[in-house]
Amino acid sequence: MAVKDKIFQYRRNMNMTQEELAAKLSVSQRTISSWETGRTVPDIDDIMMLCNIFGCTLGEMFDTPQKSAGEEAMDIIMEKIRDLDEKSLMIIQDKIQAEIEIKSKQRLMEEKNKRLEAEIEYMRKRIEMLEKQTKRDS
Repeated sequence: MAVKDKIFQYRRNMNMTQEELAAKLSVSQRTISSWETGRTVPDIDDIMMLCNIFGCTLGEMFDTPQKSAGEEAMDIIMEKIRDLDEKSLMIIQDKIQAEIEIKSKQRLMEEKNKRLEAEIEYMRKRIEMLEKQTKRDS
């Protein structure tokens, strides 16, 4: 329902004339009529005063659903969980990346160790061969 219709409905429910409402707001009857027909809209101060007079909330005036305190709390909790989930995900991603880097470095070290072991084995065989050759030559 439009604000113009809400103003009309609330005023009629309170058995109030346009003149009576206008007097409470310090505006003219013509202004109230203009609001109720939709030619103009009240400014925020007038809307706040209308809500006060009618005993309604801004949400009710603008047909926006009001959430209960429990629903508001649940929304806040869910937002915090989403934030935590995002932070947890980032931490997990960082840990996985670190593990990948460690595994990569371990593989490189293992490859280097294998090459060094192969070189050492080659050097041992070379030394044995040279020792044998030296014994034959002497």
